[in-house]
Amino acid sequence: MLLPIPEIKAKAAWHVRRTALAAIAGVMLVIGGAFLIAAVWSAVAAEFGPVIASLALALLFILIAIVLLVMRRSKPEPQIPSFQEQVARARATGKPYPDPDRLPALLDAFLFGMNLYLRLRDRPRR
Repeated sequence: MLLPIPEIKAKAAWHVRRTALAAIAGVMLVIGGAFLIAAVWSAVAAEFGPVIASLALALLFILIAIVLLVMRRSKPEPQIPSFQEQVARARATGKPYPDPDRLPALLDAFLFGMNLYLRLRDRPRR
């Protein structure tokens, strides 16, 4: 069989991982922004008490988001092999594979029927 199931699964897992890390990073950025706003408010409200804690938490969440965004890009995208690569791999391992130069019999019969229909559809009926 020439369906690259492991490569398709790897590519799907890669996309799920990227999406999940982007979503987590987005949440962390929102939380960091909320703490940053709270820190600015606290700075205006009371001069130096709760400001340090709010800024520290805001910077912590923003740092977590940046780390997650960097991790998202760290793993390269898996590639699905072309048909020729799959045939070469099948030949090398000795597994059965379809001959790329010959069409399967069912497809050949279908194309013969389509060709016959296309020739006969415009002919006048007797």
